[in-house]
Amino acid sequence: MSRIKGFTRELWVGLLGLAAMFVIYFLINFFKSIDIFDDTNKYRIEFVNIGEITNSAPVFINGCKVGNVSNIEHNFNESDIVYITVSISKGLRIPEGSYAEIHNKLMGGSTIHLMLGKGKGTIAPGEIMKGQLESGPMDEVGKMIPQIEAMLPKVDSM
Repeated sequence: MSRIKGFTRELWVGLLGLAAMFVIYFLINFFKSIDIFDDTNKYRIEFVNIGEITNSAPVFINGCKVGNVSNIEHNFNESDIVYITVSISKGLRIPEGSYAEIHNKLMGGSTIHLMLGKGKGTIAPGEIMKGQLESGPMDEVGKMIPQIEAMLPKVDSM
């Protein structure tokens, strides 16, 4: 049995393997934009349509990133309801009357924007907020398609 400064090779290999697993764990969470050492509060948001939202999508308030989507769950008892759990910075207090909007980007992907209410109290972590899907620029273009189709024959004849 060979020894390296009092330890066997098997012990060194085991320690290096354990260290490698910790490094991989932290790197995966780093690339998923999850801050492991930061305490967050979790809030649930109720949506009927979540668009293209995915786990680890950013959450914004007034253009500042304040958290991430941590879980998406479909309520199979109520077929239209989808709950999104978001992790928000612990120091942030969300006033009553606040709601969430999903903004779809033009080139794909989605973000959640919290619209702060004017209530005097605050929403406690774990409570459910209402959410809605914002009509984006592609929805506006979709509304114009019938008008464009009506104009095409006239443009073609010119």
